[in-house]
Amino acid sequence: VGTLCIILEREGRLDLERPISDYAVELSGTAWDMVSVRNALNMASGLDIEETTEAFSDPSSWIEQFFGAAFDGEGTDWIELLQRAQPLNGENPGERFRYSTAITQALVLAAQQASGLKYVDLFNDRIWSKIGCKNQFMVGLAPDGTAFAGGVNMTTPEDMLRYAMIFTPSWKTVSTERVVSDDLVKRIQTLGDPAAYKGSTEEGYHAQWFGEKGERNSAQWDV
Repeated sequence: VGTLCIILEREGRLDLERPISDYAVELSGTAWDMVSVRNALNMASGLDIEETTEAFSDPSSWIEQFFGAAFDGEGTDWIELLQRAQPLNGENPGERFRYSTAITQALVLAAQQASGLKYVDLFNDRIWSKIGCKNQFMVGLAPDGTAFAGGVNMTTPEDMLRYAMIFTPSWKTVSTERVVSDDLVKRIQTLGDPAAYKGSTEEGYHAQWFGEKGERNSAQWDV
């Protein structure tokens, strides 16, 4: 999702400094009006929607309700949850990296509107069809039929490796066309603010999970 958004920025279809609700029009008139596309990409929304161990242990938390609506709700229940997200007291968008799949889903809505394509068609057109994949790309759907691309992306290990290679100097192994340019990689690597990552909950998780911390969260790359 992050890579597609940066590609759309390069095409002039997505302005990262505009509110995400300018594109994800379903969220217009809500707290998302204060969240720029840039801050959404960097998961620094300033909204009370973070995924943490504590939040997942609380059935009444916003994020648990969101996943319940997305996986076991009806129609656009999950979008209505997004509309009800509230700002965090004393925290502005951009100040703190707070991981949330809900932000990725808001970006799915924005990318679809900016491109005029459904998510699967957009991903296939800009990336999947260009890298020699042998199998179909599949994505799980929310109850209203919107791609739940915040995680439920499915293919074979071989084709996933093909996707991974387009971010490396070995891209020619899988494609005759440079899908992800050096400039685009640099944009992904530097979009986030190191200060927003420092002291974040996810920084602590990264130390536990990987034995090291990153420099920043950036363009949906967690570390």
